[in-house]
This record gives sequence, C-alpha cells and structure tokens, in this order.
Amino acid sequence: MANLSTDSPLVFQAKKLVSEILQEDPKLELEKHKILKNYYLSSQKEKIIWSRIS
Repeated sequence: MANLSTDSPLVFQAKKLVSEILQEDPKLELEKHKILKNYYLSSQKEKIIWSRIS
C-alpha cells in the first residue's frame, strides 16, 4: 500500500504508465503485455465479488 504523503510521485507515475498501456492496448492483447494480463487475471480470481453477497 502506498503512503500518499511520501509516495505520490511514484503513484502518479504508475497511473500515467497504466493509462498509456491501456490506450495502446485496452485488452492487453499484445505480447509485451502478456505478463500484465496474466497477473491481472490471476489477481481477479481471488477477488471477492461483493455484489453477489446478499
């Protein structure tokens, strides 16, 4: 977890890079983004879907 008081430049840099990647390849289909896509998909498997909990 980032500390915004000390890490804000790093957080904004990361946000900018993510935006650039998604503008170039919104579905992360390019070979150079394969690792990012796999990481994202594996992290979503463990995510709790709160809207399904009643």
